[in-house]
Amino acid sequence: MGDPSRRRRVRTRVSKGKPWPGPGSQADPGHWTGSLASGPIGYLAPGTWDPVPGTGSTPRAGYRAPKTEPGHRKTAHTGYASIPEQSSIALLRFEVGKLGRGAWYQVPGTRYPILHHASCILHPENVGPECGSMRLVDLYRASDQERRRARKRGILLATVGYLLALGALLFLRLVGVAHFSMTQWLTALGWTLATQAVLWSAPHWGWDAALKWDRHYIYVPMVVAVLLLNGYISMAPESRFILMMAWMAALLYTAGYAGFLSVLMLSLLFAAGYLVVVFGLAPNRPDSPEFELIIVGAFLIITTYAAVVFEGLRRDRQAMKQLQRQLLEISITDPMTGLYNYREFYRRLQEEIHRSERYGRSFTLLIVDIDRLKAVNDLYGHLKGDELIQQVARLIRENIRPSDVAYRYGGDEFFVLLPETSLEGARAVADRLSGIVAATPFPVRPDRVIHPTVSIGLAAYPTHGRTVEEVVAAADRSLYAVKRARRPDVEPPAFE
Repeated sequence: MGDPSRRRRVRTRVSKGKPWPGPGSQADPGHWTGSLASGPIGYLAPGTWDPVPGTGSTPRAGYRAPKTEPGHRKTAHTGYASIPEQSSIALLRFEVGKLGRGAWYQVPGTRYPILHHASCILHPENVGPECGSMRLVDLYRASDQERRRARKRGILLATVGYLLALGALLFLRLVGVAHFSMTQWLTALGWTLATQAVLWSAPHWGWDAALKWDRHYIYVPMVVAVLLLNGYISMAPESRFILMMAWMAALLYTAGYAGFLSVLMLSLLFAAGYLVVVFGLAPNRPDSPEFELIIVGAFLIITTYAAVVFEGLRRDRQAMKQLQRQLLEISITDPMTGLYNYREFYRRLQEEIHRSERYGRSFTLLIVDIDRLKAVNDLYGHLKGDELIQQVARLIRENIRPSDVAYRYGGDEFFVLLPETSLEGARAVADRLSGIVAATPFPVRPDRVIHPTVSIGLAAYPTHGRTVEEVVAAADRSLYAVKRARRPDVEPPAFE
């Protein structure tokens, strides 16, 4: 299976003790594990089951199980599935609607929520997954690596600010306003560069992942800013008012992340350090302590108003992220059934073709058509027809594997994409879906029920086509062949 150190681990919930029966099995895929691990939120293929938790900078996915879930602790995750580097793909299906709000995808330092019914794909060469119609990095505008680069840029920008402050102090010394030795200045410069190097190294090497209480990596740099700026004040107390204004500029580093309380507490920490330095550590005590206290009071009043603004920025950022998630889900979801829509189907099918072509894999596409939906609309009304569409969509979603993805193509037609599935396995899935739909009664009146049926066509890549158009056309021809076998009056579509 390769060097274990080169494996990537994905955290998922599983049940132990039973072998997974393989693609197309009629067994419940949510209760099997083995050489291919499957669970309510994950289907991993190919790979091995490894109960040893992963360490280091490996991406993980999982969820927090509800407290009342039988057999699981309140934050249960029973193991990790290891995927060798040479494996072609790992598919994850997160059913957030069933798990509540606890599903997440995590790389060190960042934890992303997963969209409702998101189908996530982990390729060996990719750091992040693709979920829904986009990568999570697109939703949050930055991947984990990009976020770390942004953090490092922020530290470098802060370093430039500190160097400018030290340069200003040196200028004040040259004009005779500030009085300190060059040894003190060089010491301050050395401490500044050393602390900033450590702060820069944290996101570079992934050390910031250990700061669970500083998820956005703002509090540690701000505490360092408190120490450095107060250190400059102790060296050159004559410049203390200039350095106090520099703190206001440093607060911009937290814009959108720190709220009212955070900004106020950080400013109080700076003010406390200022008073300690001015009254205890500075070489010359101030002539008017009352004046210093007035200055500190005015500083805190100004930062309180600033904290109100920062709270607004934080809420605006959160609202924007929520709006992005909602707009994204609306853009890729069919409102009637909750399945992915036409646009998302073609995007995802194109991606699956590229993946299969690159890794030499295959997949199968099912097209599901509700039989005689027009008759239901004519006899019982279009609202009943809509309810029938919703029932069939629900049955499809509930009876496919977590790795499979269902789409509403339009009207009474659905597509089901079956990755890593042979034609034989797809036929088993199609037969199972047909039987389940036919066995599920649909009430059309209080005193009458019907048993709807569906016709299912299928096409396999690359057997029946190598492009999106060829695969969809082959599935459509297969569907109409099934329909003609049942109803000879059905006319097949014309294909050039």
